[in-house]
Amino acid sequence: MGSGPFPSEIFGDLATKIRTIGKEFGTTTGRPRRIGWLDTVVLRHTKRVSGLSYLAVTLLDVLTGIDELKIAVSYTLNGEEIDRIPADIEDFSMCTPNYITVPGWKEDITEVKSFDELPENTKKYLNKLSELVGVELGMFSVGPDRRQTIMVKEIL
Repeated sequence: MGSGPFPSEIFGDLATKIRTIGKEFGTTTGRPRRIGWLDTVVLRHTKRVSGLSYLAVTLLDVLTGIDELKIAVSYTLNGEEIDRIPADIEDFSMCTPNYITVPGWKEDITEVKSFDELPENTKKYLNKLSELVGVELGMFSVGPDRRQTIMVKEIL
């Protein structure tokens, strides 16, 4: 299995459920992939160092049926709240995530063709991600088929 710090990693039954629905297993080895809550600390770091233009949120359908969704917004390291990835890998491995929770949705979204067709809680989730990262949503997917990828913004 992959190694390295993964503060927002999910374990147990929920990880198994998400992994199974999302088919998150190694193509060659069949090993289960690590699963975690969306981590906006990592996304903001990526924005700083790589210059994200838009967010692309894939496998949104996999979250259907989860009552509350967690979003990592900061970490606690040695009793101090931080909003960045520590430069030292050992410090990063000692970080624990601080979450906000948002309501999930129960509606089947796999046939959705636009942002406006999404359930209200799904729209709120995507808008909250965009707000926390400071990057507009460019696209999202509601299933594995390429027709299930919805463009929100025209991306050049």
